[in-house]
Amino acid sequence: RQIRRRTAKSRQIKIQLEENAPSGGLKFVAITALMAVVLGVGGFLYWQHQQSQRAAELARRTVLIVTEVKGEVEFSTATTPFVPLKQDAHMAESFTVRLGAGARCTVVTSLSGSRMVILDKGQVEIQKPQASSHEPNSPLALGATVKSGTLMCDFKKGDPRVEIKVPPPVVVRGALGVYKVVVEENATTVLVREAKVK
Repeated sequence: RQIRRRTAKSRQIKIQLEENAPSGGLKFVAITALMAVVLGVGGFLYWQHQQSQRAAELARRTVLIVTEVKGEVEFSTATTPFVPLKQDAHMAESFTVRLGAGARCTVVTSLSGSRMVILDKGQVEIQKPQASSHEPNSPLALGATVKSGTLMCDFKKGDPRVEIKVPPPVVVRGALGVYKVVVEENATTVLVREAKVK
């Protein structure tokens, strides 16, 4: 009897489950909705990952690295006073470099083989580089204001757009090549080699 009762109960449960089971159409709709949600979430996460990679690449392109410091070299930003500048410093904002007698400082950009060298008693404000787009080969705008001393620019590769301001309000514009801007008390000189400047 117990076996028969259990078997009868099992049959009743199976019958109820079959009666309450969704139809084939409902199963298809449920599966389609689930797939749409999974694909939507996956697509959003992929897009978010791509955006974070682009932002990281853009941040890398717009950082300047100090590769050489010789002698007395100080720097300041818009919010900090002058403090000693150390080699291998990564500069992610605009800054001003001030050098003592006989000092030298080299700053490199993300453009391969490109550098800016500030010499003896120089005071130069270097702007944070600006990329024209998120693409890795897009032009990189570089700006500097030479208040005194010497700034040498050596841009061999990439697509730089360089703008150098000197007093009185004169602007030197250049791209690939080698050029040197010297600001002294009585005169300003621009020496150009293998380049075109305006």
